[in-house]
Amino acid sequence: LARREPLAAVQQRSPERRIIMAKIYQENARPYLDAKISVIPLQGGKKSPVIRSWSDYCYTNVPEALANQWLNSTTDSNMGVCCGPASRFIALDIDYADDETINLIETICPKSPYIRVGKKGKVIGFKYNGEKPFKLKTADNVTICELLSSGNQMCLEGSIHPETKLPYKSTAPLYAVIDQLPVLPPNFEEILRSALEEKIGKPLSQS
Repeated sequence: LARREPLAAVQQRSPERRIIMAKIYQENARPYLDAKISVIPLQGGKKSPVIRSWSDYCYTNVPEALANQWLNSTTDSNMGVCCGPASRFIALDIDYADDETINLIETICPKSPYIRVGKKGKVIGFKYNGEKPFKLKTADNVTICELLSSGNQMCLEGSIHPETKLPYKSTAPLYAVIDQLPVLPPNFEEILRSALEEKIGKPLSQS
């Protein structure tokens, strides 16, 4: 017979190890699905979707039969949201570890009840209003921020960051504030680009 691991050894295992081996999707997805948010399983402890055709669910909600199949899976998982019309959700991903730049971007954005944080920077949630994805980069090709919309997905709160091995956190679960999200102003990309170029003193690369 296989030797059973002593309970004390299990309890002393590092928190990082215990938290990675988690079924984040199975344990948390139901209220998001009920709110008509297209959430999909990601690989355990990673940002990659489990299925290849995940981008379909940017445009249509996950069928109940498929959602139940995912919910009953025994595979470790993270959880992602498909951005775009199906979820009524887009997000500005600020991937830049500079407080002044982050503060500037936040002053341009409408105040949102949804902010998610991970290793650095932050993600701010907004209501989908037909926006297309874009990236703003420095002349040295360093990404400052990216608008995630149709064709993009992102890890949700509770999922495990692949580098820090800690859970993403947010100001509120997305399902609780999905109908309270503000809309971005028209020509948001141009407004943001202009403000960032003025701060940096150099033109940004084309998105």
